[in-house]
Amino acid sequence: MDLDTAVAQAYEAFEVGKPGEPIDVCLCCVDETLPAQLVRKPLKALSARSLYEYNCSAKNPQQSPTEMAYFLPRMLELIVHGEIVHHSLELSLERLGNTDAASFTPRQHAAVRQIALSHFAASLAQWPAGSGGFAQGSALEYLLMWHRAGVDITAPLAWWLDCSAPAATLHYVTSSWYDYWANSGRVGNPFATDAFQELIDAWMQNAEHRRVFAERMLSMPEWPAGLQQVVEYVFFMVAEQSGPASS
Repeated sequence: MDLDTAVAQAYEAFEVGKPGEPIDVCLCCVDETLPAQLVRKPLKALSARSLYEYNCSAKNPQQSPTEMAYFLPRMLELIVHGEIVHHSLELSLERLGNTDAASFTPRQHAAVRQIALSHFAASLAQWPAGSGGFAQGSALEYLLMWHRAGVDITAPLAWWLDCSAPAATLHYVTSSWYDYWANSGRVGNPFATDAFQELIDAWMQNAEHRRVFAERMLSMPEWPAGLQQVVEYVFFMVAEQSGPASS
């Protein structure tokens, strides 16, 4: 599904009424007019800056399902179009992760999973890193964001493994090196949970996955200038235990 359709589907799935006041923000952290702006402005008119303040404010550990369901489609739309809604990308959907998952319908859960997959798939097809869908971070940093939000990232990882586009291989080389292999084969991100670490360990260390990416690296017609040394480092890591790549 293309990204625009996935965004529209999210708006439809989360078509709920405006939350009542008070909004869950700390008035010591935000402009005192923010809560009223969040409720009174049309949802699609809410700026990334307003939702940045909303997300970065001190808040209750358990989020209001009604409030989250209302703001979520706009948050998702901004994130997947490269806007910044939190000082740390990985925490952009932390409020969603702190909302009782049982409060959402199967349709709503499916809409979030779809937008995560559509965004990841579209972003893998774009290069250089730091442009397009991965405008604010690496592939693994976006996966961590979705994981912390409570989204199952099995489908995006499977898509990455199946995607033979050169851009997807380039994203694998850069993100796997800087976010994983260069940290002694561990996710180096301080926001990574134990569950995320275990999931990425299993995916990165899988011998078949290594073989697939080693073959794709060998078949790349050329590499961007300045990336050759990283390519050599990553190829050494993936080829070391994957067995011989086919010629």
